[in-house]
Amino acid sequence: MKTEKITNQSLRAMELEGVKAAIEELRRDLFGLRLNSKTTTVKDPSQFRKLRKNIARGLTILHQKEDERAFEMIKEMFHKMMENREEAGSQEQAQQ
Repeated sequence: MKTEKITNQSLRAMELEGVKAAIEELRRDLFGLRLNSKTTTVKDPSQFRKLRKNIARGLTILHQKEDERAFEMIKEMFHKMMENREEAGSQEQAQQ
């Protein structure tokens, strides 16, 4: 099980799919820890909190990356729309 703290820098350095994979791995680790806690005693109960916090960090970074991606797409669409508008305006002036 991987319970070390995932840093914000390491998550931000990952691509979107990498962050999703890291979150899924952490969720699997948390599930395994819960399963083990029912059958045996857990040596370090703080692992539960650490895993939950790492999952929350990952989800926060994931949502920020998704928002950034959506913003970039909207920005590109806006620039294309403005270019098309300028081209249409210059074509109208050329016809007159």
